[in-house]
Amino acid sequence: MESEKIPAVIQGLIDDTRHSLDHSTSVAPAPSATFDYDKIRGELDAERRAIETVFDAVKAYTATRLSQLGHLRNQLAPINRLPNEILSAIFHYIVRDDGLTVYTYIAKLHSLSTVSHSWRRMILDTAIFWTDLTRIPESLIDVFLKRSKQLPLKVSYPRKKEFASKIYMPRVSAHIHRWKKCTIDAKYADRDEIISFLLSPGPMLEALDISLHSDYVVTGSPVASDESPFVGSLFAENAPSLRELTLDGLFVPLTSSLYAGLTKLKLARIKYARSESLAEHLLLRTLEASPFLEELHLDDLYTTDTVASIVGVDAAPPHVDLPHLRSLEIKRLAEMKWLQDYILGHITIPPSSHLVLSVKAYSNQRLEFDFPLPPTSFIPSSPHLGLQNLAMIKELSIYIGEEYECRATGWVSGLNNLVLFTLSLTVMENPLLHLFQLLEPEFPMSPERVIFACFDYMDSTAPNVSQSDIIDFLTRHPSIRELKFDSFSTEAIQVLAFLPHRRLCPRLETLCILDCPISGPELIEVVISRMGAEDGGVSAGGAVHLRHLHITGCPGVSQADVPRLEGKLEVVVLEAE
Repeated sequence: MESEKIPAVIQGLIDDTRHSLDHSTSVAPAPSATFDYDKIRGELDAERRAIETVFDAVKAYTATRLSQLGHLRNQLAPINRLPNEILSAIFHYIVRDDGLTVYTYIAKLHSLSTVSHSWRRMILDTAIFWTDLTRIPESLIDVFLKRSKQLPLKVSYPRKKEFASKIYMPRVSAHIHRWKKCTIDAKYADRDEIISFLLSPGPMLEALDISLHSDYVVTGSPVASDESPFVGSLFAENAPSLRELTLDGLFVPLTSSLYAGLTKLKLARIKYARSESLAEHLLLRTLEASPFLEELHLDDLYTTDTVASIVGVDAAPPHVDLPHLRSLEIKRLAEMKWLQDYILGHITIPPSSHLVLSVKAYSNQRLEFDFPLPPTSFIPSSPHLGLQNLAMIKELSIYIGEEYECRATGWVSGLNNLVLFTLSLTVMENPLLHLFQLLEPEFPMSPERVIFACFDYMDSTAPNVSQSDIIDFLTRHPSIRELKFDSFSTEAIQVLAFLPHRRLCPRLETLCILDCPISGPELIEVVISRMGAEDGGVSAGGAVHLRHLHITGCPGVSQADVPRLEGKLEVVVLEAE
């Protein structure tokens, strides 16, 4: 066998090595009466050195050869046959996570780079791995800037002011021409210092998010004002690639070129105090400059009485068409003059847009929207331009939350439950009444399915629900086919009982009761009143008979109550989950 030849081969190597070391091939003693022990020991030591030399050489050769063979074998592995472009994309996907700290991010890169020399070389030479300068320590700033080569950068203003102003921003602002995304979350007191780093052109900038806040301003109150503009122009009015812009607590004149060509715009906590700030309705013209706008957020924008009067008397500009808008979100305090109302009345948005309105009031005042259109335009068949998506809404949820919050949400079933409308109110007293008053006539809808829900009606702190408010709402929506009450009061459900002078929801076919305190006899009384003629179909007065009743988690209703309704409609009673 081959293994039997190995000792002979090794012995040959030893003999050759020994010969090359001392030119001796024999250890036999010379003929003599006495042995020369020193010479014998010398011969033995020579042979031992020869063996050790051979062993070290074989070991070194074996290690080298095995490493070479392993390297060659690894090159034949499928993953190592991938082009570097694909491999780097895989690595980028592995380490990409906006929630990672810079240390975790670098640790992931290090783990990948220790797999092989080629992987390490590729990671160090691939610039895309070194373009995120968010929250990096001082020792890594220059490393990232160098390894990122000339690729676009992602930067953010560090929270530690001393580090930001003296170390981080001076270094990264020198590369402002490479910025792709800039995020700044800082105090308003540092505004001028921050702006000083943002005065050079940003030809690669695609997203800019600036949020300035003050420790002495109530949440929702304006932080920025056109009365105190900063000196200079952001990015020297030269950011042609800018597509996403957030200005929260920072006033930038609406004539700025930064507003042109956007796909996302958010303006928040800004006060327009000077009348010239809104000359010729500049906000509308700003929107007109971004016809591909997909997201628009207007939060807590304030105007003075002077500006509001100008908006009311000037000739209305042409309507702005935003055919790509997916989300329109407007938030405000009830007390402020609301420029957003005016905007909503003068823009055209797609029917599939999601309209989000949020109003906060800290007094028991009547809330209203100030649309610059005649009341006759607020009818379901012809909602005004800003609200044309309401015609698609067939499902509506009315939710009473904690801390004086009330919310209406409208969506389209069958289209992945596409949400089209959200109106949220925070009012100190009777939020449900205020919500109903805002829904009609300002936001006309014809829902076929309505859900009334409360955060926990069984809790003693749950708000009282007025029967008259529910009656008024249901009277305005005769198209309802399905009603669901979730953790709602018995009084609200009892209004559905047909009376000689009141027949609410005449097309109602399905009634769902979930976690409500209503008793079996009370529910049966409501259901029986809606049954009408014994043969089913349509009862007197043209009302459709109730056909389905679903009860879940109602301790006052049990299976014992079902026999009284058998044969009249489908009844499903489930225990609480």
